[in-house]
Amino acid sequence: MSGRILILATVVFVFTEYTVYSQELTITEPVRFLALGDSYTIGASVSPSVRWPKQLFDSLTARGYQTESFEIIAQTGWRTDDLEQAIEYANLTENYNLVSLLIGVNNQYQGYSVDTYKPGFEDLLKKAVALAGGKTTRVFVLSIPDYAYTP
Repeated sequence: MSGRILILATVVFVFTEYTVYSQELTITEPVRFLALGDSYTIGASVSPSVRWPKQLFDSLTARGYQTESFEIIAQTGWRTDDLEQAIEYANLTENYNLVSLLIGVNNQYQGYSVDTYKPGFEDLLKKAVALAGGKTTRVFVLSIPDYAYTP
C-alpha cells in the first residue's frame, strides 16, 4: 500500500480576524472513506451526489487516488449520543483509512451543555481513530458553525 500526504487547511473567521489551522492526513490507497456526523455531513437539503463527503471522495478519485469504498453514517438531528449509538448498531470494522467526524450542532441546538458534549465528542473521536486502524493521521474533524456567536 502506498500513502500520500494531503494537507487539509481550515480557515476560521472571527469577525474581521482569521486563523488558519492545518492538519496532515496520510491518504493510503485504496481509499476507504467513512464520514460520521449529522445533517451537515449528509447535506440535509441536497441530493446525495453533492454532499461534501461524496464530493471529497469524487475529488480524490479525479486526482488519481485509487478509491474503493465510501460510507456515510449521519442523520439530521443527531447529537453525539445518537451518532455513538448508530456506530455501535452499524457494527463497523476497523477497515477505513480515511474517517471524518462532524457532529455537535444538535447538542447545542437542542440545549445540551458543553459538559455533555465534550466527553461525547471525545468518545466519538477515539472511535473514529479506532475505525481508522488506530492512526490519527487518517482522521480529520470538521467544525460546526457556532450559532451562539455566528448569525
